Amino acid sequence: MTIQMEWDPTVARFVFDTRINEKYRSSGGFLPIDGQLMGNVGSTGRNYFFTTEIAATFVYHPGRGQMFIITSDDCAWMYVDGRLVVDLGGTGAGKDQKVPMDRLGLENGAEYEVRIFLAQRQMAWTNLRFESTFPLESRDQARSLSAR
Repeated sequence: MTIQMEWDPTVARFVFDTRINEKYRSSGGFLPIDGQLMGNVGSTGRNYFFTTEIAATFVYHPGRGQMFIITSDDCAWMYVDGRLVVDLGGTGAGKDQKVPMDRLGLENGAEYEVRIFLAQRQMAWTNLRFESTFPLESRDQARSLSAR
């Protein structure tokens, strides 16, 4: 599965948003393994119980306002080079967290790995939004696994 962040000039950021992205909006949200594996709900074929791991890299440049924002209606965690920088554990609609990269003590011009983990545990619409003021390079494709 590929998650594509598109440049949005209205917010001057790269954005992935399941409420805007036609593939996910028209299918009822971020449900990447509907009808697959275990965990599908009855005759609906919807799989609301899964985890996802997303890996990417970026190059840090201080003083440029590099920032990443995650908005999720279920659990989300983000690590930069193995350091937890976002913890949206627990359920609740529309939680978000901003990560100003200048606060992380990163080295100018160095490449860093970003790993984002998502856990969907609710039988409801699955909203997910990423915003970044800098480009991310894919490490490998996002992977989703059934939680059951």
